[in-house]
Amino acid sequence: MRDIEIDDRAGSVEQVTAETVLREWARREIEDEDVDADVESCSTDELFELLGDPQRLAESFLREEDLDWYRLRFTEQELRNLMVVKGPEDEGWRAVADENDIESVAERLAAVDDVESLHENVPKDVLDVREMSEEFRSGEEAGVFIAVQESVDEPAYLADGNHRAVAIVHHALTGGEYEGQSAYVGIPPGEDAASLEPHRDEAHPELEQ
Repeated sequence: MRDIEIDDRAGSVEQVTAETVLREWARREIEDEDVDADVESCSTDELFELLGDPQRLAESFLREEDLDWYRLRFTEQELRNLMVVKGPEDEGWRAVADENDIESVAERLAAVDDVESLHENVPKDVLDVREMSEEFRSGEEAGVFIAVQESVDEPAYLADGNHRAVAIVHHALTGGEYEGQSAYVGIPPGEDAASLEPHRDEAHPELEQ
């Protein structure tokens, strides 16, 4: 099994609060959507509302689950092994490749000759991902990802950053260099590693209602 190590890994690990993760996520969403809001002065409920479409997913693990949160940098293999965001089978990212990990989606994208045809037949903007992949060749930053393992019996998945993660791995698969990737990682309390086994072969009071 290949894991996201917390206690024994190269590089720094910082423990953070769930509210820090939420605030950072909301800040990125309003930047992407060009929304005028003061994230630092927003209440928790307002922060969740600023997320838009991901709001319900965010509430499910930031408000309803009891997880410990850390900021760290993924190794390349850790990023490749992450599952795509949760959702119905054959929808969203899960419709792009037979396996549901980031590496499989990136491999599908790297293997096709006619990217426009793939773009027309899957529910995700793979053309945009290819463009992102090229931007990483010029040193473009990818921001901070959010990865979650809600229980020891489930694999870790990427809650936020799927487009960018697929682009980074696609970049590496097509000859680019992996530069490292920062992420917030939520794991069950008392666990020192989040499971990243490949698919193939006390609560946070500041977020309570």
